[in-house]
Amino acid sequence: MLRPGVLFLLITVSLPLAFVTLTAPVQGAQTSASSKKKSTAAASSKSKAETSAKAKGKGKTSDATDAKKKAETTPAPTPAPAAVPVAPPVLPDEEDKPVPVPPLPNQKLQLHKWSGALNVPDPVAVTVDPQGRVYVTQTTRRKVGDLDIREHTDWIPNDVALESIEQKQAFYHDVLAPGKTLRPRGSLKDHNKDGSIDWKDLTVHTERIYRLVDTDKDGTADKITLFADGFNTEVTGIAAGILYHDGWVYCTIAPDLWRLRDTNDDGVADEREVVAHGFGHHIAYAGHDMHGLTLGPDGRIYWTIGDKGVNVTTKDGRHVAKPHEGCVLRCEPDGRNFEIFAHGLRNVQEIAFDQYGNLFGVDNDADKTGEKERFVYITEGSDSGWRCTYQYMKGWIPWMDEGLWKPRHAGQPEYITPPLAQGHDGPAGFVFNPGTALAAPWQGAFFGNQFPSGKMNVFRVASAGASFTVTQDATVNSGVMGIGMSWGPEGKLYLADWMGGYPLDELGAIWTVDDPTGTDSTERQETLTRLREGFSNPDAVEPLAYLGHADQRVRLAAQFEIVKRLEFSRLVEVAKNPNQPRLARIHALWGLGQGMRNGNVSQEQTVAPLITALVEDKDLEVRAQLAKVVGDIYANRDIGHLLLPLLKDRSPRVRFHAAMALGKLQIRQALPEVLTQLTLNADKDVYLRHALVTALYGCSTDLEALATHESRSVRLAAVLALRRRAHETVATFLADKDDAVATEAARAIHDDESIMAKLPELAATLDSKRVFPDAFTRRALNANFRIGDAAGAERVVGYALREDASPALRNEALTLLTLWVTPPPLDRADGRAYKLEARDEHAIAEVLRPHLDQLLALKEPELRTLAIQILITYNLPVDAPIAAAAVMEASAPAETRIGALQLLATQHGGSEELRKTLTALVEGKAPTPDKDKAEAQSKEKEKGKGKSKTQPKTQTQAPSPALAQTPETLRIAALEILAREKPDVAIELAGKLLGSGSTLEKQKCLALLAELKMDAADAVLTKEMEQLVAGKCPPSRQLDVLEAVQARAADVAALKEKLDAFEAARAGAVGTVGAYLECLEGGSSVEGKDIALEHLAANCTACHRFDSKEGSTVGPLLSGIGAQKDRTYLLESLVNPVAQIAPGYGMVSLTLNDGKSYAGVVVKEDAETVELKLADGSVKKVDVAEITVKTPPISVMPPMSAMLTKRQLRDLVAYLSGLKSGGSSSGSGSKKVAVKETETGEHEVADDGDGKKPGEKVEEVSAKKPAAESGSASGKKKG
Repeated sequence: MLRPGVLFLLITVSLPLAFVTLTAPVQGAQTSASSKKKSTAAASSKSKAETSAKAKGKGKTSDATDAKKKAETTPAPTPAPAAVPVAPPVLPDEEDKPVPVPPLPNQKLQLHKWSGALNVPDPVAVTVDPQGRVYVTQTTRRKVGDLDIREHTDWIPNDVALESIEQKQAFYHDVLAPGKTLRPRGSLKDHNKDGSIDWKDLTVHTERIYRLVDTDKDGTADKITLFADGFNTEVTGIAAGILYHDGWVYCTIAPDLWRLRDTNDDGVADEREVVAHGFGHHIAYAGHDMHGLTLGPDGRIYWTIGDKGVNVTTKDGRHVAKPHEGCVLRCEPDGRNFEIFAHGLRNVQEIAFDQYGNLFGVDNDADKTGEKERFVYITEGSDSGWRCTYQYMKGWIPWMDEGLWKPRHAGQPEYITPPLAQGHDGPAGFVFNPGTALAAPWQGAFFGNQFPSGKMNVFRVASAGASFTVTQDATVNSGVMGIGMSWGPEGKLYLADWMGGYPLDELGAIWTVDDPTGTDSTERQETLTRLREGFSNPDAVEPLAYLGHADQRVRLAAQFEIVKRLEFSRLVEVAKNPNQPRLARIHALWGLGQGMRNGNVSQEQTVAPLITALVEDKDLEVRAQLAKVVGDIYANRDIGHLLLPLLKDRSPRVRFHAAMALGKLQIRQALPEVLTQLTLNADKDVYLRHALVTALYGCSTDLEALATHESRSVRLAAVLALRRRAHETVATFLADKDDAVATEAARAIHDDESIMAKLPELAATLDSKRVFPDAFTRRALNANFRIGDAAGAERVVGYALREDASPALRNEALTLLTLWVTPPPLDRADGRAYKLEARDEHAIAEVLRPHLDQLLALKEPELRTLAIQILITYNLPVDAPIAAAAVMEASAPAETRIGALQLLATQHGGSEELRKTLTALVEGKAPTPDKDKAEAQSKEKEKGKGKSKTQPKTQTQAPSPALAQTPETLRIAALEILAREKPDVAIELAGKLLGSGSTLEKQKCLALLAELKMDAADAVLTKEMEQLVAGKCPPSRQLDVLEAVQARAADVAALKEKLDAFEAARAGAVGTVGAYLECLEGGSSVEGKDIALEHLAANCTACHRFDSKEGSTVGPLLSGIGAQKDRTYLLESLVNPVAQIAPGYGMVSLTLNDGKSYAGVVVKEDAETVELKLADGSVKKVDVAEITVKTPPISVMPPMSAMLTKRQLRDLVAYLSGLKSGGSSSGSGSKKVAVKETETGEHEVADDGDGKKPGEKVEEVSAKKPAAESGSASGKKKG
């Protein structure tokens, strides 16, 4: 989950040490980290050398050492000189053997603050050039210039509708025109100090790039230079990605991909140009930016963008767009050939290629309840399923309810490529060990940061069919809130440390991570030399000799140099030679691919013979890479048929790349075998199916003809291919006998941009008696709603009345009918902004009128409540006695009875039936038995008589059973209607209830009095305010008094005077918990839970768990917080998080007198010492006298007072205070305890239920109440 805005780290797991090394599908690919092997050595010598190396713990045999000396004096003419550690060729009988996964080291990695005393302000991304110079981006715009929609939630419908940068700019100029915004909105303020809060304030802050250098070579930077700035238009995002390549510094700053160059080496960019433009047209979440700049093995620049959208016009005039998805993007270094590589991602921060060019990343979750981050294998053309529109949906959400976020499972939508595994909270930086970095045991490993928790994890993966599986995952470091990462040429891992969490504070650092056992290794030193010197000098070294080098960076440098020299014939020789190391042959193929893209390699003279030579090669990875490279260039279409044998290859990985290639080249002859492979695969390997669908998409000219194919897998693939084409013939498959096939057809027509011409056919499926899956039917219902005609309304009401239909979908059908005339701004089924026109209310009423009796006869409570709402919405006549009877039906839920009361008031306002009903509800109610006891005991206690069995006074006429069970929410609704009908009577009753009603009734009465705006009501409020000033107002309604008085103060001088006096008396408490004491008592735990789990801006589940399933592990578990801490502590933690940081969660940095620095989590602190838990897990005890600089404890939690109202804070405190012993404050099945409120606002037990004695203090009144009795209008949990 990329946490609220900004970047995060990677997926971390358990405890040994490593991330999972991509044990690709090939063998022999791993070079021994200590380079013990020598490609020309005999098998027995190699075995002996390996045994010796293991026994001695050294990196080379004596033979290898001698060879190295020889190689240093005489350039080797062969591609694999002995000085260059390479992987041996794969033998035929090794091809299908699994690659053994080496064990992870049992030691932690070491951290060093490489930036030393230099301050690197708010760093995000980092890259290191071959000379060891570090380039780092700084953000100053996050939230203040690049806004966060969570601080502007009223803009969400407008934001979702945006589809271009130009639209975003126009929106800002409109909504933030001078004079429209009168006060700060979140982080948006008058930044330019011109007296106006407007769009120009978005142009004040600029993103920056710095260059850091270690000039004295002591291992710590000592010089920092501002490399570039001036990135500050009103639509500029944050500088979230950076990459040094071939003399250029590439930087992603939406809406642009930039590249900059320093031509005179003074540390300042002299040239800059936009490589690509058109990214990030949504405001969306902060941190969902462009990032992840990575050099691909094909020589192209790859990068990612969060779900802020892509809408690009390329340099050659093509329009490329994915308006609502996160993507992986790529282009040539100069911007040519831009394309979307993969889509449907949410916010993958950084990506990494393994040694075989497989691309991986970790995608941040959407902070939905129960959801987790996802480790993703990113293949070309893949759709991971996320749409930014899902973020703002309530209730049913495709992402959650159809399991799009989960690894492969039964019933999952078929159009996606699901994640390999679940990840860890807050992934950000992500890299793959290039081969010689750190030390031998870390080869083949991925490393990832988890920004919020300050952890680093390492993992490996292993091949599984056409895809992979995660095999190792472990935490190796903690204590530094790292973000972007990059390898240094010397083999250390560099990472940016934001320091201070999310708030921008102009602080930061660059750290290095290293394994000291490998620091001085020969392999690392040789790699450093080669990267620094490069291959540009033709008389120095032979690049061909380094195509099989142990380090990926050296191999790529050699590959790119050979391509620059146009020496493609030499690459052909290496690729064809089975005696060359596998990686050398693969890099030769990649270099040939670069030549093909640039038109420097002949299809007939070079590519065709190459295919013929390698299509039956013994090495499966060579066959796979051959298909991948050839299929990547459309100019190879005329010879693409030569790849056909690979579609039958025994390796699923080879078949995957063959299918991808044949589809991209549109080889029609492949169609029969594609259909055969689809049938054989039978949808078991979803990645292989993805490739076969790509083949079908490109090879078939008549996909509709496959509707009668006997194979369900073929028909399903046809639907998926038609979805990619957005082709109308997909509607043919709506009638498929297989539910999964038909449902995918419904998704293809309904989802995304929709195939509008076929929406009526989907809508008409509701006429069928066939019971379709819920996913199909929901879309059919919504198709009718989008069309919005009378025929559609008839279908929907007919479905709602079907007793054999899904209760949830009958509920949805009725809900759609309540919304039919005025559609909501965001679609209920996919969250998109369709801007549907209003419909003819009269026409829809006529459709519903014949069904009036059936609607009233619905027995299910939720359905009946909705039916009553429909009657109100369309003013369908109901006799007053019938409506009144529904109001007084004691067995009905409160929501249903409230709806009936509203119906009665709407249609029969002023009637005698309404008057009698209201009188019965607000005057003739009988207190519940528990309330009777509570009131009686309270009176007896006040008299000093203790417990009494005497009943309090009640109405003289015995109440009816219906009145005895009147829910307080119904009584409140009656009072609100009475205020419209008889305001004088309502004011009198409200005054009485303020003395005798429940807490909720008192709170509602205060709000009602303010709304009436009458002298009599103001008089009551004046008395309440006097009580508050005098310190006599019960805590549970103090906030309500203040809100009511604030609403009337402008019109009532006496109220304003008292309010000003009250605020003046506590003026000194501004910014502390003292300014929020009215939030301690009186909240709704049900509403508080909704805030904790669902509130966009608060985003609590991004860091916390409230029980064993919900939320994140970044912050403390809060399941028992109510039993551990009092309300004052909870409130202070919300409004001023740094005041109370839970032990083990506050990160600090210490700088000592001797210049040493330590960063970690404070374990213990007193006047004399500070104990830190360092990144390697050890505890460092430091004398306070030795500390020269200590940074304040870091809490990534922002003050909730900046994003929640006081009422919301009060509700959240109520919820948290009820979390005891791991239980939920609104859990079901627990015993109820009758309580009463004292005049001081405390709560006492009113009977001896649940083992408590009368008079015993209790923490929360409404903690155990069901939603219907708690006054919550939104107590249901989403989904």
